[in-house]
Amino acid sequence: MIVRGMRAILTLLEGLFLFSLILVSIPLLWGWKPFTVMSGSMEPELAVGSLVYIREAAAVEEGDVIAFEMADGNACIHRCIEVRDDGTYRTKGDANSFEDTVSVTEDQLIGREAGVLPCAGYWVEWLRTPAGMGGFALVFMGNLVLGQILSMDRPGRKMPGRPMLCIGKRNGKQKKVRRRKQDG
Repeated sequence: MIVRGMRAILTLLEGLFLFSLILVSIPLLWGWKPFTVMSGSMEPELAVGSLVYIREAAAVEEGDVIAFEMADGNACIHRCIEVRDDGTYRTKGDANSFEDTVSVTEDQLIGREAGVLPCAGYWVEWLRTPAGMGGFALVFMGNLVLGQILSMDRPGRKMPGRPMLCIGKRNGKQKKVRRRKQDG
């Protein structure tokens, strides 16, 4: 009974891990890139820990939420507040009282917002850590092992798909054996 309960919990966790994999991989097929919001500069629209999908943008307009690469190589997600004639963009975080000091060039632009999943970024970021990857491996392997334990042939247990055959009596009780597949 305990093994079955553990198996149910592991199956649920395995489902969460696989759902997370789908959250990240399926949008990639559409060309969307997932980003996790790490600061509160875009609150309340984009809360810390949200998973934001960014798609390439042919054109950016004022008011679009865009992702761009900063000088240090990190990505930033802010709102475009002005499209300049020279092809650069002025940006500002919704929660910031000041605009960004450096304009974003076309080369720095990653894309614009395509969708948001609140709080999903926390889970995805944890899965990217060694602990998250190890946790996934342990849950998957644990589920396999428990599945094998549950499927073991134990005395008195009927196995689905393997009919029982009564072949006689022993001590007043019928003896049951499993039919073996015949070579044909």
